[in-house]
Parts: sequence; C-alpha cells; structure tokens
Amino acid sequence: MKKDTRGATEDVKRAISVAPDSPIGYARMGDLLYAQKDYDGANKFYVQASQKEPNSFDALNGQVNVALAKKQPTQALKLVQDALARVPNSAALYLLLGETEMRSQDSAKAEAAYQKSLDLDPKNTNAALYLASLQNARGSEDQAIATYQKAIASSPNDARIYVGLGVVYEKKGDWQQAEDQYKRALGIQPDYALAANNLAYLYLEHGGDLSVASSLAQTARKGMPDSPNSADTLGWAYYKQGVYIGAIDMFQKAIAESKALGGDNPTYHYHLGLAYQKSGKLDLAKKELELALKLNPSAPEAEQVKQALSEVGTGS
Repeated sequence: MKKDTRGATEDVKRAISVAPDSPIGYARMGDLLYAQKDYDGANKFYVQASQKEPNSFDALNGQVNVALAKKQPTQALKLVQDALARVPNSAALYLLLGETEMRSQDSAKAEAAYQKSLDLDPKNTNAALYLASLQNARGSEDQAIATYQKAIASSPNDARIYVGLGVVYEKKGDWQQAEDQYKRALGIQPDYALAANNLAYLYLEHGGDLSVASSLAQTARKGMPDSPNSADTLGWAYYKQGVYIGAIDMFQKAIAESKALGGDNPTYHYHLGLAYQKSGKLDLAKKELELALKLNPSAPEAEQVKQALSEVGTGS
C-alpha cells in the first residue's frame, strides 16, 4: 500500500519460506507481479498457489484476472466454469462468474450468475449490489429497488446499498426518496464520498441549501480526489454560489479527469460554458457549449445548452 514493491516482495518471499505448502504466499506474489503488469510471471505464482490448494479462491481469481488482462475472456470463463464443476454450490464462484461475464461484455449472463450467487447466499451483499445495478441499467427499476431492499434487510449497516437505492430513486424522479437514502448512507458512514457527492448534486439541482451542498461537495472531492464527478459537483456548487473562477477551475479538472479515463462528458462542457458565460468570456463559453451539443445532441439538457448558446450569441 505504501508502493514499496521491494519491501513487499521480500516479505512475501519470507512468507513462502515460512510456509512453503500454503497457497497464500504464492497468491500474494502473483498479486505483486500482476500490479506491475508482469502477467506471465504473476500467472506462474497463481498456478503454484492452485497446486498447493486446488480450491484456493485467491489463486483462481488471480488467474482469471491475468486471462482478462491478456484479453483472453474464453480462458477466464473456462477457469471459473471448471472451478464450479468441482464446487457447484459456491456463492463466491458464481459471484466471480458474474464479474467475469461482465468484463466479457455479457450482462445477461452476468445477471444470471449474480442471481444464482444471491440464491445460494442471501447475505451476499456484493452479489445483491451487482445484480441490482444491472437490473437498473436494463430499465427494471422496481426490480432493482426490491433487490436493494432485500439487501438492506440482510445487511442494514452497509452504506453502499442505500447509495445504490438512491440512484434508482433519482432515475425514477423520486428526489425525496433519493435524498432519504443518501442521508441514511451518510448516517452510517459520514465521510462516504459517493453518498456526499450524490446528495450535494441533488441539493444543487433541486433547490437545496447551498451551504450544505457545498460542504457535501467538499467531502466528496476529498474522498474522491481524482473523480471527474466530484470535480463537477464541487464546480457546480461554486457556480451556484457565484464563485465563477473556482467553478471554471473545477470544471476544467472534471474534463481533464474524464478524458484521462477515456471519456468526454458533455455535461462538464455545458457547465464550463455557463461558468465562462458568467465570467464574460463569451468566445470560450460558445466553444464549450457547442462542444457539449456536439458530444450529445439528444442529452437531457440539450435545450438548455441551446438556450445558453443563444444568450452567448446576443452577448448576454
């Protein structure tokens, strides 16, 4: 965790020498090499770990990660399926199968695997979270809500469940329910960055207390310092408060961070365009607003972007 690879390597070597028949040391060495993108070297140690203990989950998970990193999804799936043939009623293996199917871009099979994992272990919170997220993504919001509510009954102190439920309620336009869920998450974990971010944005979009929203946005940014969403939320809080220089800085960071992740969110450009407009930088505002429209002409805020463009064009 301190990025001391040499120290970590020495410790793992010692672990292997102390317990040469345990799979743990070999799996940890595989993790170290995997983190350094030495996939072939990592796989050798994962295989050694599985030879020490054929049902070692860490060894299997490592081999699956290596196969996926090397763009071998068929091999990754075979590894999990072979393990399931040996241990057919393992909730953990069905969870891993779901994750592997997701990374192989088959959401339907992933959903089925998550459901099976949850059937085998109703308290498997991770399976519930993944399952509900997929249900929400395919438009089955009520099904997702039911899955989250069952998860709450099993794990009432897991803040992640309330955030997931809040996201579904937001999608349905039930702002009060979404707000309640985010507050519940923060009641369990006051520094939960994602809950703070979502609640802050909800307040900013729906007339909430600006000072509270700003404080929440600061908490979110502190907890997710490299997240484009947290940068955009904090920038939007600055914008709503009339602090346009701060807003411009945060929107620029949101765009840069989004691009670093391989995306380009039109909302960030729209917000930046508005901040430039308020700062009197109309040429820059026009450029950002036009780009926002180009990136997604059918975005929910497309009409607002067009209205802002018309105002920029008249110099207002």
